[in-house]
Amino acid sequence: MSKKKVALCAIVKDEQRYIREWAEWHLGLGIEKIFVYEDFGSGSHADALSGIEGVEIRPLGDVVDEGSAKAHNFSWRQKTLYDRFLSGTGQNYDWVLLTDVDEFLTFEEGYDLDWLTGEFSEVSGVALNWKMFGASGHVLRPDGGVVENYTETEDVSKGEVKWCFKSLVNVGYLRDHAADSAGHWLATLHEVAGAVNVLGSDEIYTPVYEKAWINH
Repeated sequence: MSKKKVALCAIVKDEQRYIREWAEWHLGLGIEKIFVYEDFGSGSHADALSGIEGVEIRPLGDVVDEGSAKAHNFSWRQKTLYDRFLSGTGQNYDWVLLTDVDEFLTFEEGYDLDWLTGEFSEVSGVALNWKMFGASGHVLRPDGGVVENYTETEDVSKGEVKWCFKSLVNVGYLRDHAADSAGHWLATLHEVAGAVNVLGSDEIYTPVYEKAWINH
């Protein structure tokens, strides 16, 4: 089975403190290219990402009209970016992970990105549930990185957060089967129509914390 090309697309705003750790984490998993779109009004992330191969910084204005009546709405900006990225640059890749800088794709031992993209080659995408991390006992923001400092998970059995996930989008499959003529790739902000969870079930709103998930 040939190795799949996987990109990551994210919208960021003033994430200079942690973005380097996040980028290196995902490149270490096998992501080929990370596309960072700086939100309107954001400071530059160029210094924070300096010297890292495999990261490209772009202004959000390349794909989203700041003058739009809806531009004040972050969810609209994010979904517009995702749809247009998947219609454009994303077409150069087999899969695209849609995530934020405070979210880390994580695998159970014995599983990896090659497994994930190979196992689900015949579906439109994979929903990766949030595993929520709280303050982990910190009152003030600690020195050091995210992964080393935030280790205590929260109970997400109640509340809306248990429904939350991010998507790994199978661009090739969608191109052939699912994207509509207007270029809308996502059914909702984070959901790909026809996606499954990491167990192969279409019950994507039931949290699964095995094989692969998103530490948030």
